[in-house]
Amino acid sequence: MARGTVISFDPGKGHGKIRPDQSEDELFVHEISVTVRDTPSLREGQVVYFEVLNGEHGRQAIEVRPIQAKPGPQSGSGNESMP
Repeated sequence: MARGTVISFDPGKGHGKIRPDQSEDELFVHEISVTVRDTPSLREGQVVYFEVLNGEHGRQAIEVRPIQAKPGPQSGSGNESMP
């Protein structure tokens, strides 16, 4: 799976663009390609994992999964170090 950043997304139209890490390419993404259904839409600056499909109209991101923030320490001891 590739990783990248959402550079634009229009929820009204249901599509946008993702820029893969280490690349200046822009991949089309449609909201139907977002695999996490509790995420209503993508947002600019959001980091995602995705697969690339070489489709009829060029390369596009599919199987898009937003990367969730890492949960904080659970123990509450106060001895955990920050990443």
